[in-house]
Amino acid sequence: MVPKASRQFIYFVCLMLASALFASAQLRPDVTPEKKPPASLKVTTDLGCDWTLDGVSHGRLKAGNTMTVQASPGKHQVQAPSSDGQVTWQSSVTVAQTGQKALQIPLSSVRAKQEKETSERGRKAQYPANLRFEFVRIAPGEFDMGCSPGDSDCSSDEKPQHQVRISKGFEIGKYLVTQAMWESVMGSNPSHFKGADRPVENVSWNDVQEFLQRLNARNDGYRYRLPTEAEWEYAARAGSKSARYGELNAVAWYDDNSGKETHPEGQKQPNAWGLYDMLGNVWEWVQDWYSGSYYQQSPGTDPQGPSSGSSRVLRGGSWDYIDWLVRASYRLYVEPGNRYNNFGFRCVREAVK
Repeated sequence: MVPKASRQFIYFVCLMLASALFASAQLRPDVTPEKKPPASLKVTTDLGCDWTLDGVSHGRLKAGNTMTVQASPGKHQVQAPSSDGQVTWQSSVTVAQTGQKALQIPLSSVRAKQEKETSERGRKAQYPANLRFEFVRIAPGEFDMGCSPGDSDCSSDEKPQHQVRISKGFEIGKYLVTQAMWESVMGSNPSHFKGADRPVENVSWNDVQEFLQRLNARNDGYRYRLPTEAEWEYAARAGSKSARYGELNAVAWYDDNSGKETHPEGQKQPNAWGLYDMLGNVWEWVQDWYSGSYYQQSPGTDPQGPSSGSSRVLRGGSWDYIDWLVRASYRLYVEPGNRYNNFGFRCVREAVK
């Protein structure tokens, strides 16, 4: 049994401790730890763009607007192509442990630099006006490829109609390659219907590859190639969902109005994007191999055609074909070594960086 004096001492000590704790609580008010704001990125741009952070899209950012997103501390990769697809900016940005990091995407200055470079390349790549080797810039976008709604003339290889996204802008020939342009590169003219400003014809897909190889050897600041089948149809439709981008007699030379021959470039009405003879005059070789079932499993973005095949694709119809074959979705396929007096082409060009 604890002696009485010891119990009194223990009681006194406990009382003193309780008093000290009470006093401490009274003198020191409750303190809530300060919450530090999470790390974030505040993004602005001077041109509209769809921007990504570490490859993840954060949607459309309009010019002059601001978007704030949370970001983990450390280094991140930011990429921003402009809304028209003609300018792309990319950079790394480091986000601190806390607080907000401001980021300005300077697309205007990037565009100015690219326009200067393009202008310099353009001066280098200029060709005499009589060659009609001119190009039209096509912005990226989406369209419905294949059999047009209500078109009863479609073949099975034009189906199913399917949405395709062209993710990068490109430049395509305003005109078909003329005989004058072909002769300036190749030194000869294989065409049956002679005329400097008429489209070159009687050329095979293989012949076209040799032309492109020689043209690219000039190193004029661009790389020239054939369009893909998807690029061709996207450019030909120019936003149209119909089988043709205009009334056939107004836009194309075909069996009923050609007089059984080709005609000089630029005499018919262009499509909405300023391209001439996308329908009629001569068939146009494109880059793709042909497969009748390709549309059933083709990619939704930038399709390149089958990886192999025995025939290449031609598009657009020609001077000797009847009206129901002169449509934006019709696909002709021929072995790449064959030449006919209704086979021609137009070029796509890409700036060499």
